[in-house]
Amino acid sequence: MKKNYKNLITFILFIVLLITSIWAANNILRYKTELSGNLGFRKTEFLTSNEQQDVLFIGASGVFAGFSPYVLYENYGIYSYNLSASTQPPMLSYLNLKEAILNDKTPEVLIIEFISLHKKSEISKYEVWYLNGYADIQNPDLKKEFKNYIKKDFPKYNLLNINFPLYKYHSRWKELTKDDFIVPEKLDNNKFLLGSYTSTNIKDVQFSSDYFKPKDITIEYEASSKYYYDKIIELCKENNIEIIMVIPPRITETLEKEQLHLDYAKEHGIKHFINFSNPALLSELNIDAQTDFYNDTHVNISGQHKLSNYIGNYLVENFSDTLTIHTEKSNLYENYRNQYNMQYQLYEENLEKLEADTH
Repeated sequence: MKKNYKNLITFILFIVLLITSIWAANNILRYKTELSGNLGFRKTEFLTSNEQQDVLFIGASGVFAGFSPYVLYENYGIYSYNLSASTQPPMLSYLNLKEAILNDKTPEVLIIEFISLHKKSEISKYEVWYLNGYADIQNPDLKKEFKNYIKKDFPKYNLLNINFPLYKYHSRWKELTKDDFIVPEKLDNNKFLLGSYTSTNIKDVQFSSDYFKPKDITIEYEASSKYYYDKIIELCKENNIEIIMVIPPRITETLEKEQLHLDYAKEHGIKHFINFSNPALLSELNIDAQTDFYNDTHVNISGQHKLSNYIGNYLVENFSDTLTIHTEKSNLYENYRNQYNMQYQLYEENLEKLEADTH
């Protein structure tokens, strides 16, 4: 009898050790770009915070880098959070919003970028971001919903890649570096402030001479992406969430893309659309192509500050009856005060070095 107990205990310990080893191997072997700005860490902070955020940012990297919830708190008393991520497919934007609502974090206003309105987020090209998005979903039912959408959109895709990263990356051991052994939550969180990404780098970007001038091109809706954006709008209507559609500053934007967004807004009765790539608004905000970007398609902390102040004013002017303007201090937001100031100081130091090098 005792021998049977020992065998049972040995077997249980073996299974526990096996599962733990597989879990550890999955985390070590998967590409760390899959962390996509530590969305899992940021989402946990958002869902467990005591504050009720009235404004939620969702979308891809343009929104991720373009808008700072800290600036909205500091300058306007608005509680907000940024759940955007680099190359976030429309399906994941929908599921992230749905997860917020299911956790009693329904915003009054959703600020969203429909970046994929004219293109499909193919899993063959964006698999890393799909896998990361699945890992970042906390609700088991939404994980099932994710898999169903993958089967619908990409019927030939092997779902084993989702459940077992070890299956996909088992041969990656030759590429491992020390960063692969760092706990995800420890990876450079200094750049993530209340969900937004803040870059202190500076790049002199060049707008082409024909930027935002009419071109002989046709841009149409992509059915799969439009399907998920339609679901986001439907979800907002069901929960009385106001929508602000935005296009962040990029040198790759076109007049034709703007018109597609205007048509989509009109089709769905979206009253608020702000195109930060429009030359008139770029000029109004004094966006400096030499100092306000960190690459061709994303603003740095200086550009982010300008965009955030504009959206803060816009929210106060258009949603004063809906939003709560907080005058008391928030522990969540105050925790990021020093971090934000430090990041801005780093940017100013980089700007001084750049100016010194060019004179």
